[in-house]
Amino acid sequence: MMRLSDQILGCPNCDYKARSSNMRKHIGAVHGEETLKKFKEALVAKKAAISGSKVQKCEVCAHICPTIGGMKTHMKLHKRNEAVKPVDPSEVSLFEESGEKDETNVMREPPKKKFHCDDTVYDTVNVYGRVTRPASDVNTVKERERDREMRMRCPVAGCLVTVGTRLSLVEHMAANHDSRFNLENDEFYDEKALTVSRKQKDNIKNMKLIKEWMDMRQTESTTTFIKKKTVQSESGSTTYYHCQHEGKYDSKGTLRFGHVTKKETGTSSCPAFLKVFSNAEKQVFKVVGCFQHHGHKQEVVNQKLNEEDFEVLKKMMLDGFTNKQILHKLVKTYNENHRLFFSTPDDLSNLRKRELLFPGRRHDNDLESILLRVNESNDSDGIRLYNPPENASGEGFRLVIITPQQIDLIKKYSHRGITMDDTHHCTTYRLKLSTMLVCDGYDRGVPVAFLLSFSTTTIDVEKMFECVKVLFPQFNPQFVMSDEAYVFYNGFSNVFPGSHARKVLCRWHIFRTWKKMAKNTLNESSLLKLLPKLRELLREPVKEHFNRRITEILHFLGSLEGKKGEIFADYFRSRYLDRVSEWSTTEREGIIFHTSMYAESWHSMLKKEILDGKTKIRVDTLVNQLYNAVEWVARKLAKGIPRLAKNHRHCRTAALELRHYVVIEEQAEFDGERAFRVGRVGTDVEKMYIVTEKPSCLCLKEENTHCSCGGCGYRHLCTCLNQEAGVCCKHIHMALRTIESEVEVFEIDGSDVMTRTSSPDLSVPHRPINPPPKSIQPAATTEKDNVLQKLEQLIGAHSTLEEYLRKKLATDPDGAASEIQNALDAVLPLLPSNQPALPLRRHASHSLTARQTMNEHLKLEVYYFLDYY
Repeated sequence: MMRLSDQILGCPNCDYKARSSNMRKHIGAVHGEETLKKFKEALVAKKAAISGSKVQKCEVCAHICPTIGGMKTHMKLHKRNEAVKPVDPSEVSLFEESGEKDETNVMREPPKKKFHCDDTVYDTVNVYGRVTRPASDVNTVKERERDREMRMRCPVAGCLVTVGTRLSLVEHMAANHDSRFNLENDEFYDEKALTVSRKQKDNIKNMKLIKEWMDMRQTESTTTFIKKKTVQSESGSTTYYHCQHEGKYDSKGTLRFGHVTKKETGTSSCPAFLKVFSNAEKQVFKVVGCFQHHGHKQEVVNQKLNEEDFEVLKKMMLDGFTNKQILHKLVKTYNENHRLFFSTPDDLSNLRKRELLFPGRRHDNDLESILLRVNESNDSDGIRLYNPPENASGEGFRLVIITPQQIDLIKKYSHRGITMDDTHHCTTYRLKLSTMLVCDGYDRGVPVAFLLSFSTTTIDVEKMFECVKVLFPQFNPQFVMSDEAYVFYNGFSNVFPGSHARKVLCRWHIFRTWKKMAKNTLNESSLLKLLPKLRELLREPVKEHFNRRITEILHFLGSLEGKKGEIFADYFRSRYLDRVSEWSTTEREGIIFHTSMYAESWHSMLKKEILDGKTKIRVDTLVNQLYNAVEWVARKLAKGIPRLAKNHRHCRTAALELRHYVVIEEQAEFDGERAFRVGRVGTDVEKMYIVTEKPSCLCLKEENTHCSCGGCGYRHLCTCLNQEAGVCCKHIHMALRTIESEVEVFEIDGSDVMTRTSSPDLSVPHRPINPPPKSIQPAATTEKDNVLQKLEQLIGAHSTLEEYLRKKLATDPDGAASEIQNALDAVLPLLPSNQPALPLRRHASHSLTARQTMNEHLKLEVYYFLDYY
């Protein structure tokens, strides 16, 4: 704010100019007291205008002040001078006086204000600028600047020398302690818009600002300077920098951990400094500094990020990289000689806060940010419903997101079935995220709708399906998969009451519930016997076999000692026997998923890969990350087709093991179908698995998981327990390979035999259980198969030998030792390398899926009770 005492004022009656104090003397002496009074009033009015207030006038003495605060101070003088009237004790009473009230007191006006705003128009004051200081004052300023440089003590232990400036400190260090200390003196000036150093023209000829030179020198010397102060003078400005490790640190911690802070406290000093003089008008820069340090190490990790580093990080953030991805990329791009290599999450968070680089954030308040995004009404955002919270607890909050791309996926794939699940701990609030997924043509799960809500009730789910109904009225999935919570199916059926969609429960959640109940009721030995039976029951595809397994399980539970088996049996009967259609594999023909693992894996990926395991994030950040996650899923799915790869793997297994199996074609139950019995050589026909081939499937022509041999998990069915949606077991591939072989053989022989697409012939005789081998493949393929068969024999021989030696070691240690040595002498020369190594344990090279891990102890062979089939 401008101060009139520092300004040159003009006399209202003559050309005299001076400060206000000298002007008052001039007017009083030359122009009289009346003119002086008007000038003083004009000064007060000018001060009031500068401060943005009005002139205040006292009602007692007509004194004026430029501000209300000044007038209040003035009124205190009047109050102090007022005489206080003594109080007569006889007039003091604790009771009100009786009688009539004094009407004059009732109608009395409020006390009159003692000051008010003065509307008088005063003369103007002519201001001609600030007072110019004489030349002698500039030297005084420089002396004051030197005085501000506190006397510094030498940081070397045992040295008591004190100096007045940092230049003197560096000279003292170089002369008495370390010759590495030296002063760097440079002058910069502007030539054709380029700042060029006279001494180092080749090194910094392209620098346009002295800041770039400072960044270069700090990087070269692993130094980080902090600006201490800037002093303005007539000749320019001088900025002082000191080392970041210098200064006084006082602990701000508390004793909540039982001890004081472990950080170093106190005062530390370092001779490194930088003094920059600049004159913007003349484009002249002078630099004096020292880049050697004392008392701490000069390490890259301790440097601060410069502007160039910030630009690199900022670009990555604008490109959409998360903090975790940025740190991973920096480690790969830079080495230990660059500060970016040692970047931390705090560095990135501080930069995001400084540059406001939080994706999706439109306001500091979370709800306001969401509301702003909703009001933008961007079609690409796909926000179909937003209900703000009804109260402070957050109840009633709902947000439904279905993007245009997700609408296309719903229209194309939702008829096959949907799966739904919810998860929590996605934000810092008590909100749940529910996701609806569909399977594309390649049987890969894709999220198509999101519901972020305070609760997950039937009403909340109805809101999401109402949005789906508006976007796609023909929405009619064949299956609705979820866990045992009924809110998802109830919400769906309330919005689509005419739908024939079947409710199916996740097989994994069902088994987990059974296992938890069994652990609470049965002992360890009974539990180990019951769990395999329950696994097999969930996977049984044949209705008759399924009923027999239930009978066997109930009989087993009834045979257990005590009432623990009856407790689980009653629980099983009351909770699950009356809704077998929801969890039995026998009622799921054509289903695209047996578990809700698509939804589970989606939520797991969202939390681990997209949210980096963070749970305390804002709602607007989560919404923005959901959009990124959908794109991430699209890129991830483009890398592979898991079910197709599994079909190919089973096909290769079938080719290797086909010689151990026999395939017999028999009459199918329905017209247009074909049936085969597949089993190991020597197995009775009644105990073989039945493979059924449907006339066709409903898979998309361009997107499907069909194997090269023609196997389709929805067209071909098998009665084995290896029931995976969309995947053909090895028995199906064996049947298809046998058909291909026979068609090719009969075509070579010229026989008239029906092809795979022809209708079945009911008069086809049973083929022998042990048919003679038929070699119709090319020589190269046959030779490869022979090699693979020998490899299988070698692996089997190794397992047999290992088991034999283990038994021998238990009964005859001496004899086993000699036989083991003979085996080693025979095997070691065959190893490809004699270098020391760590051999892999058996099957270590094969990673197990979640399904394989869950069913690790499940046996998929024929059991004794199949004799009754």
